[in-house]
Amino acid sequence: MTRQAIILTAIIISLAALSCKKDNFGTREEWPVSGTGNIDTGWFKPYLSQSTPLYHDGDIEMTYSGGGIIHSLSTNGNICHRFVDLSTGNEVTLSYASISDKSHDLGSPTLTVNGTAITLRHARLEKENGDTRWISASTEDKRNIAIIVNHRLPNQ
Repeated sequence: MTRQAIILTAIIISLAALSCKKDNFGTREEWPVSGTGNIDTGWFKPYLSQSTPLYHDGDIEMTYSGGGIIHSLSTNGNICHRFVDLSTGNEVTLSYASISDKSHDLGSPTLTVNGTAITLRHARLEKENGDTRWISASTEDKRNIAIIVNHRLPNQ
């Protein structure tokens, strides 16, 4: 190889090395969520030991065992759970079309709180045991919602 060929090869290799962009693999910003499978529901674990129907979103808490709470179930096409607090008048309705066998996500979930539709970021069945279902949900602003429902009420 001639001296000119060696110098030319060295220049090409140097230019190639200098044109490489430095990637910053050591830092990580929040990854974009593609689907609900990436949403962490670890916050829901304390609710898994409870079995009484409840709704809790940080602002409103309705627990069936606390008295004055009506919990109803209807299945006219969609599954619809309704909580009504007789002392405050608060009313919450969660309806969904189905539950995915694979992801446990609720299909087409709709949450209405006191007549206002709430856009959900996710709604997922966390556990099912007998007649009880534990459902985690979150809003687009990442506010967590815990819902425990009786899926088969006595009159159903």
